[in-house]
Amino acid sequence: MPDPVAAVAIGGGGYSGHDMNMEDIFSQFGDIFGEGNPFDSFFGGGGRSRQRKGSNLRIKLKLSLDEIANGVEKKIKVNRLIRAEGVTFRTCPTCQGSGQVRKVVNTMLGQMVSTSTCSTCGGAGQMLDKRPPGVDSSGLVSKEDLISVKIPAGVGDGMQLSMSGKGNEAPGAGIPGDLLIVIEELEDKELKRDGNNLQ
Repeated sequence: MPDPVAAVAIGGGGYSGHDMNMEDIFSQFGDIFGEGNPFDSFFGGGGRSRQRKGSNLRIKLKLSLDEIANGVEKKIKVNRLIRAEGVTFRTCPTCQGSGQVRKVVNTMLGQMVSTSTCSTCGGAGQMLDKRPPGVDSSGLVSKEDLISVKIPAGVGDGMQLSMSGKGNEAPGAGIPGDLLIVIEELEDKELKRDGNNLQ
C-alpha cells in the first residue's frame, strides 16, 4: 500500500419597429430580477429549488518523472468540511424550505414574479438548530480524510484532475463539491523529459 502523502491546499435605450423583441424588453429588468433569467421567473421555471453544492477543494500533488511516465496510486491527506454528527436543523421560516423567495413586481407588462436565493438560509432551505462544539454555523466540521487517487500515465506539469464528490460537503441535504488535483512535476537528477519521452 502506498504511503500517505500530505497534500498542499492551494486554497435604456429605446426600441422601435422590427428591432424590438421580447428578450430586449426583459433585458431592461436585470436590476429588478437580480440573479437568474427573468424568462424563467415569468414562465414558472424559476420556482424550482436548486440543490446546494459544497465548495471545491484544490490541492497540489508533486510527482516524480517516473510516476508521471508510468502512472501511480497515491494516498493523500485532505482537510475537508463534512456534516457533523449531532447537528439538528429546522426549516427556514423565510422560504419555508424551498431555498428561494418569490417577489411580485409591477412592470409595464403587468405583474411578474421573480425568484431569488433566500438570504436567510443562503439557499439551503434549513437553518441550524443545535450546534455541538467545533461545528460552524452551517453544521460542518473540519476533518482530515485519507483519499486514494489514481494518477494515469502521461500527465503533465500544471495539469488538473478532478474527483467528483471529494470536496467540501454542503449544509443540509446538499451534494459535496469536487476535489481538484493540480500536478506538479519534480525535477529528476537522472531522468530528463523530451516532450512525452524520458531520456
